[in-house]
This record gives sequence, structure tokens and C-alpha cells, in this order.
Amino acid sequence: MANNINSRNNFVTSVGFVVAMLVVVGGVSYFVTPLQSLAAEEATVKSDKKVMVKDDTKMKNLEKAMVTKKGKAMMKDGKAMTKKGKAMMKDGKAMTKKGKAMMKDGKAMMKKKDDAAMMKKGEVTMKDGEAMMKAGEAMMKDGKAMMKKKDDGAMVKPVEKMMVKEFDAVIAKAPSVSMSDVAQSGTSGTAWLAVYNGKTYHRVIVKNAAQLPGTDFYEGWVVKNAFLGQFFSTGRMKYDPATREAVLDFMTEGDKSDYKFVIVTSEPDDGNPKSDKHILEGRFLKNTNFQVTIDVMPVVSPVEPIDKKDDAIVKKPSGAGAMEGKEDGAMMIKYTGTVFAGKSAPLLNFTKVDYDMAVKSDKLVVLYFYAKWCPLCVSETVNALYPAFNELTTDKVVGFRVNYKDNDTDADEENLARQYGVPYQHTKVFVKNGQRILKSPESWDEKRYDIEINKALTSL
Repeated sequence: MANNINSRNNFVTSVGFVVAMLVVVGGVSYFVTPLQSLAAEEATVKSDKKVMVKDDTKMKNLEKAMVTKKGKAMMKDGKAMTKKGKAMMKDGKAMTKKGKAMMKDGKAMMKKKDDAAMMKKGEVTMKDGEAMMKAGEAMMKDGKAMMKKKDDGAMVKPVEKMMVKEFDAVIAKAPSVSMSDVAQSGTSGTAWLAVYNGKTYHRVIVKNAAQLPGTDFYEGWVVKNAFLGQFFSTGRMKYDPATREAVLDFMTEGDKSDYKFVIVTSEPDDGNPKSDKHILEGRFLKNTNFQVTIDVMPVVSPVEPIDKKDDAIVKKPSGAGAMEGKEDGAMMIKYTGTVFAGKSAPLLNFTKVDYDMAVKSDKLVVLYFYAKWCPLCVSETVNALYPAFNELTTDKVVGFRVNYKDNDTDADEENLARQYGVPYQHTKVFVKNGQRILKSPESWDEKRYDIEINKALTSL
């Protein structure tokens, strides 16, 4: 009996142990599964973070490469300008030396008083020598200025024209995508994107776009990965209320063809850089080839800056920028800045001296705040601002192209932008008698310039 009882106890103990082990094992297996899942999730998060850091590093490296490339190009241009400046100084010295020699010969001729004709010839020779010396000194001065500035303003206009023609030639071969009307506004649009010669070219044309209230505007965006913050604005669109079309041209250094998602938004003019309401969206196919080749790029002949003197248009020598003439029997203001456009009314590169003289006069002063990195600024100045000034027949207007937030901007230009509360590049400001009478940050065409300038003149 005792043996049977012991056997039963041992059996119960064994069963209990087995059950306990199963409970423990079951418990372990119950807790191992979520722990393993959590560990897998942590590994995924770490992997995602590594990808994000890697992408961020790539973007930073790309930005550094872009800056370095642009810096090297500027250094190359600077060296070329320095070389040209030295050559001009050398020529100036040679002319000065020749002028002195001529003056010396002239004096020698004049000493021969027995020959009146010889004396007269000596006087002429001395005069010619003096003129040559002055020309040589002026050339030396221009050479020094060029070496210091390392930027020839006279070449800005043809370079800008070349950029516009190059842009159109690239877009003509670029792949395009039709955009969807996500706002159901009845608007349609097409976007182009291409890479050529190490730069990205992008155009958007929107049709049947409603005119936005006040100073609100349409804006373009390109997106690579919105979740990772890989997107940027391509700028305000140029809107024509007559045709109800909005157009955007954008160009930047480097290959941005992986930003395949294109968006057009409507934006309140509140200074907030974040995107607002989506109007159109379009996405290029993953396997789209954005690289384009152009056999012959359009060429624009260099154009020298012009000057007005005694009501006659005179070509200025490279490096000179002064402009003077007569107005109602009195001398006009003598400007020193490079003339970009205008016969009767000059459009000048901004200098503080010229601006101060202009605002003290009775003229309407037109200011255009320009950034050379801004494709819209380049397009608007070449296609609208310059032609508008070339067509002006009044001498009651003077314009200034003011550098804005680029590496050519000086302290005077920064102060001017602050004075008039300029929020963006391509802003226009009209000034009369030292008072601002108009400010517009939106893009204008040539017709709009004509209308606004004439309106300002007739209301003065």
C-alpha cells in the first residue's frame, strides 16, 4: 500500500513538473514572439535612419560640389578678367609712352621758330600726344578696375541672351508630362525637365488658370521624397491675366532629374515659404531619360553698352560706363554705372552715387531688384525690362538694376532693399522725389512695364 502511495505521489510530482515546465516554456514562447518583433522593428528604424543620414550626406555633398564647381568657374572668369585688365594696362602704358614721345617731338618742332608751318605741326603733334596720353591713362584706369572687379558688366546682356536661347533650345528636346488638375479647378498644365551640360532645366506652362486675388501667386515645386524633406520651390510663376496662362522657367547647377514629381500651388503673399494649396500635379516615369544633346547651340553676338551724348547714341569702350548729354540747354546728370538698355531713358547698373543724383532730380526712378541665380530675373530683364527701356522716348525716367542677395550685392544695395521692404528678387519699386509710389514683386512682361511707367509719369 505504502509503495502504491509513493508511486502515485511520484507520478503526480512528475506530472506537476512537466505541467510547470510547459507553463514556463509556454510563457517564454509567449514573451519571445513580441520581443523578436520589437527587435525587428528597431532594426528597421535603424536601417531607415541610416538611409536618411546617407541621403542627407549625399545632398550635402552635392551642395558642396555645386558650390565648388560654381566657385571654380568664377575663379576662372576672374583670372580671365585679370589677364584682360593687365593687357589693357600694358596697352595704356604703351600709349602713354608714345604720347610723351609725340609731345617731346612737338616741342622740338616748335623750337624751330624759323618755320611757322613746323611750329603749327609741332602744336598739333603735342595735342595728339596729350590726347593719346589721356586715352592711355583711361585705359590703364579701366584695366585696374577690371582687375579689381573681375566682372565685366558690359558682357552681362549678351550672356543673359545666350542663357535664354540656350534654355529654349534645351526645353525643345526635353521630355514632358501632362499634369493632373487635383483641385478640380478646370486648369491644365505641362511640365518639362532636362539635364544638359551639367545643369537642370525645367519649364511649366499652366493654361486656364484663374487670376488669384490681390498679390497671391502661383508657385512651382519639384519633389524627390516628401517624407524625407527632399523637395524645393522652383519659384513664382509668371501670370498673364489676358491669356490666363502661368509660366515658369527654372535652371540650376547639377542633375536634379531624380526630382520627378512636379507640383503647382496657389500661394498667399504672406511671406510664408511653405507650400499651400495644390492645383496641379504630375510625375515623370521612373525610366525617363532626361539627358539631352544639342548639336549646335544658338550664338549671340556680344553687344557693347551704349551711352547717350548730345542726343546721339555712342558705343562706349569696354569698361566705361559714364553717360552724359544735354537736356533743355543744360547738362544732364552724368552717370557712372554701366548702361544695360535705353536711349532716351537709361537703365543702369546700380551705384549709390548715380542713385542719389537720380532721386534728387525730377525723374521717375525705376528699381529692379535682380539676382543672377534667379532664372525668372534673367528672363524678365532680357525679355521685358530691357526692351521696355529701349522703347522709351522720354528722358524723364531712369532705371537701376539693383543686385539682390547674390555675391555681387554690396552694402548700399542691401540697405536699399531694407529701405523699401523688398521681400523677393524680381521686385519692382518706383520712386519719385525720394518717395516710393509703387512696389510689385510679381513678374511683368514688356506691356506691363509700358503701362506702369506711363501711368506713373502721367500721375506725377
